[in-house]
Amino acid sequence: MIGLLFAAFVALFYRWFLVQNRFSLEAMEDWGHVYLIPVVSAGLLWMRREQILKTEPVVFWPGLAPFVLGIVAYFFCVVGVKNHMLQGFSMILTLFGLALLMAGPAMMRWLFLPIAYLGFGVSVSEMIMNYLTFPLKLIASKGAGLILTFLGDMAGFGVHVDGNNITVINSAGVAAPMNVADACSGMRMVIAFIALAAAVALIRCTYWWQRVAVVLLSIPVAVGLNVVRVAVLGIASLFDSNLATGDAHMLIGMLLLVPGFFLFLGVVWVLERVVREDDPPVAGATAKIKTQADAKASIPWPAWFARPVAWSSLSRASFVVPLVVMAASAAGFGAGIRMTGIYLQKLPIHAPENRAVRAIPRITASWEQVGEDRLEKPEVLKALGTENYVTRTYRERFPSDPRKPATLEVHIAYYTGMIDTVPHVPERCFIGGGLDMISASSIYPVTLDQSDWVEDETVPSSLRGRIFTANAMDHNNNRIRRVRLPRDPGSISMNISQYAGPGGLVYTAGYFFVANGGTVARAEGVRLLAFNLEDDYAYYMKVQISSPFVSDAAELAALSGRLLDDLLPHVMMCVPDWIDVEAGAYPEDNPRRARVAASGEG
Repeated sequence: MIGLLFAAFVALFYRWFLVQNRFSLEAMEDWGHVYLIPVVSAGLLWMRREQILKTEPVVFWPGLAPFVLGIVAYFFCVVGVKNHMLQGFSMILTLFGLALLMAGPAMMRWLFLPIAYLGFGVSVSEMIMNYLTFPLKLIASKGAGLILTFLGDMAGFGVHVDGNNITVINSAGVAAPMNVADACSGMRMVIAFIALAAAVALIRCTYWWQRVAVVLLSIPVAVGLNVVRVAVLGIASLFDSNLATGDAHMLIGMLLLVPGFFLFLGVVWVLERVVREDDPPVAGATAKIKTQADAKASIPWPAWFARPVAWSSLSRASFVVPLVVMAASAAGFGAGIRMTGIYLQKLPIHAPENRAVRAIPRITASWEQVGEDRLEKPEVLKALGTENYVTRTYRERFPSDPRKPATLEVHIAYYTGMIDTVPHVPERCFIGGGLDMISASSIYPVTLDQSDWVEDETVPSSLRGRIFTANAMDHNNNRIRRVRLPRDPGSISMNISQYAGPGGLVYTAGYFFVANGGTVARAEGVRLLAFNLEDDYAYYMKVQISSPFVSDAAELAALSGRLLDDLLPHVMMCVPDWIDVEAGAYPEDNPRRARVAASGEG
């Protein structure tokens, strides 16, 4: 029974296991611990083997409710909201319902915690992780900076701290930057420390309050050990600057799990000394072995396990029903995806002739480039997640006040294929770089000159009045070509916030995204905009405009509109024309081409 149910379970959720394995391999410092979570759960079951074997399993049909609910929730999180984290929790709910159905409530007294512990094996959404742990990383960075500054005063080396960026300068004046690659991400290994604390609490603690105390302690322990990690990397970089980057972060972080483990054991030791002997232990706690005789006592062989094998038991409804439900769900899910033309994995797509975003003009009718494009270091590129980007500064060519021409920095980055990553936005990256947010982000409309826009009457009727074309012009106002703008271009808005920098400068930064032919002002809206289940392809492009020379967010929105009057058609030449993509006309190997031809819509 267990073997057949396990096979059906894996067949139903194998997509999730494949994605989780990819997440873990690509970010070992964050999610490498998930490979050990099933081992810990199995260990918890082994510790409770005596109680499990003494408990008679009974069929509990109400367990069918969470079992079916978990499967339905999994399907919805695959084809609806498309959330890996919720898919994983739905899978664990299905496992809980299956165990409750097959073994009954009495057995769940021993199975619940091992099953619940599997939740630590689910990768938390990157957006949630960054939101919760980014402040913790700022605390850890400041703490490490204080330690390194104290040591530097004694040993004769310098330390410079900007947000999450720490630079150690040795006596020869050589600088070793640290944490540059992940300056705008959250703190690493938080979930690993919480999972370790939970494992120690479940194995060693007798009382619920002890378990809660140990788990709550995992957050300050993670922050404290991260302070130690960064400080150790800073000292090591004095001898070899390569130790400040690369795999050294992950290696030292993994090694710090060892002192973390002993810290948790020490806390348990202290908590055990403050418990009164007459306090009742929690239900289900593992009783302590009091004598050697108890330690050597054999586990009783339960009657339900000693019965001879009866193949007729495989026909019992309590076994057949969940087996058939999982097998049918696995087969029906795959067949339904193929029949309805749903694409869970999006294909990468690029602009015609692989036109890169750095191809946008350096000089337009009203703006010109100042200086050269900024090229990012390899570790920053790794964090950025794309090489198709441009960071360029523009200045007004004909300002109303020649002494104060408007100056704007433009950063554009293009992503395609999978859209599971969280876009890099100023709310994290500016703060991670050492700036302080002084004005919360707000949405501001961008006013564009519409005099050159012409409604595109060749688009499907459902898009009439929403698609316009505009001229892409060179700096001499010579027309290059007419270009389709994103859907509803008159409704483009920017998410704008302000930050205080060194020297009293105030940086104002705003951004919006172009994704699958539309626009959105918030990072969390990219997934909803780009992940249409019937789309074969997915892309998004961040357009970020910032300046330390504007007075407020409204002025930045107004200047951005004037800059986009010139640049927007050229920007849209650097992304696929989504009308052509949906029609199957682009790219040449577009799977939609055959479907459109077969339906007679082409």
